[in-house]
Amino acid sequence: MNKIENWRSLRRELLFYSMGYTKSTARKPLIAIVNSWSELNPGHYHLRELAAAAKRGVWQAGGTPLEFNTVSICDGFALDKRYNLPFRDLIAFTIEMSLRAHEFDGAVFLTTCDKNVPAHLMAAARVNLPSIFVTGGPMLPGRFQGKDIVCCTDGRPMFGKYMTGELNEEDFQEFCLASHGSVGACGMMGTANTMQCLVEGLGMSLPGCATSHAVSPSKYRLAEESGRQIMELVARKITASAVMTKEAFDNAIRLFMALGGSTNGILHLLAIAKEAGCSLQLENFESISNETPFLCNVRPSGKYTLRDFDEAGGIPVMMKHLEPLLNTEVMTVTGKALKDNLANIRPKSNDVISGLNDPLSNNGGITILKGNLAPGGAVVKRTAFPKNRFIHKGRARVFDSLIKVEEGLENGTITLDQSEVLIIRYTGPKGGPGMPELHISPIFHAKGLQDMVIVTDGRTSGSTKGAMILHVVPEAADHGPIAAVQDGDMIELNVYDHRINVLIPEEEILNRLHSLGDFKEENDSFSTGWMRLYQAMVSSASEGTIMSVDNEK
Repeated sequence: MNKIENWRSLRRELLFYSMGYTKSTARKPLIAIVNSWSELNPGHYHLRELAAAAKRGVWQAGGTPLEFNTVSICDGFALDKRYNLPFRDLIAFTIEMSLRAHEFDGAVFLTTCDKNVPAHLMAAARVNLPSIFVTGGPMLPGRFQGKDIVCCTDGRPMFGKYMTGELNEEDFQEFCLASHGSVGACGMMGTANTMQCLVEGLGMSLPGCATSHAVSPSKYRLAEESGRQIMELVARKITASAVMTKEAFDNAIRLFMALGGSTNGILHLLAIAKEAGCSLQLENFESISNETPFLCNVRPSGKYTLRDFDEAGGIPVMMKHLEPLLNTEVMTVTGKALKDNLANIRPKSNDVISGLNDPLSNNGGITILKGNLAPGGAVVKRTAFPKNRFIHKGRARVFDSLIKVEEGLENGTITLDQSEVLIIRYTGPKGGPGMPELHISPIFHAKGLQDMVIVTDGRTSGSTKGAMILHVVPEAADHGPIAAVQDGDMIELNVYDHRINVLIPEEEILNRLHSLGDFKEENDSFSTGWMRLYQAMVSSASEGTIMSVDNEK
């Protein structure tokens, strides 16, 4: 080592001394503990204690753990939904910069919720250190009137009953207090738990980590084991790119389909794969879905909770059932191939996780629709879509804001019929901006509209059930055909045949789009700052809504 290199190394060592570390500690492998702990939401509230367990493991295995925090976001806690998806890219950038600047030897990532998990995976893929994930786990289900309940999925129809007077004030308050059973991710197969499961499916967390609950002792044992295991990965130079391969992404997509996971998982897997240098398109999801059975009887697509799923064996058992369809030669953070991880898994007969010979459905959870209304594709969560709407033809009712629809339904200025097709547009990555979540909200349940077909260039929560056609590409802000739809136009969809069309001539669509002029954001509060950058640089939903200078116009 020359004198310049020696001074560079010594300078950092001297800073360690100022914090009370010894020379021995300063010269061990440095392991980043990337923690999204926050008091802003229940999904990350417990991660300080979980990080302490991970650090124990690092110390035991001969490394020096150094913890830093990143921001986190909860889709429920953050009231302005435009900010949620842009947070994903912001978090990824901050983690990437911290890891690159400080030249760590390895990293343990602690994260739980919807946008945070993919953000950490994106950063891990970019920096390509030896990496392991400790996902925060689901919250416990609540109990109401003798039954297990989960927030969001059970909450929206319950609030609808409260609005109509079917549920009295006292019972409603009891439900509210009971609906979130503990800290952790919301207790259904929404986006947060979908993404935690996909981390394990990619091979980036230890077996069983995804569904080990936030308050379970097993979660803390897994965190400590992960701290020890990162040192093994460092010693063997097993980096994130050795685990997050194209074959691993194919495995994760297959697991995704068998789980009936959140449609947001498509956006995130596309983005993570791009950062990992693996090419994915919507067609990959469609083809794998068509040959993968749906096996997971968990809300919102089934009847059980994440606790039931965990007790039935969680992701290891799911992947054991799927083993004939998986590439089991892929490397995982155990330091072993997937086939070795699955070798001793023995599924037990239960009603929560089905086998390949007795699936809940012969096809996976996601279908991609195309047609003149969505030339670049649109996403349907088939397992949560009402069967009576798989084939539907109805007149369009067009709005540029779901909030205006909800307010109009509540005050009586808007009336809708379930035979119609509700078009909600200018809610895509650019048009929102930020692709804010849309829900079949309690007012729809109160008005008996819970099965109404909704077509949007936006997205929805993974907790949502209903006839929702999402991520329409091109979005309205990009002059997609959805911007040309007018009240009264006939919309025809067929989920079985993967198509959606507006029944007007192509020439008329082009004429209407030409007359619109350039898209201008009504809200000019984003003339500066991160949201302005996001709007200028974000890709389409079919490309993962990822920020890149290549997207800037």
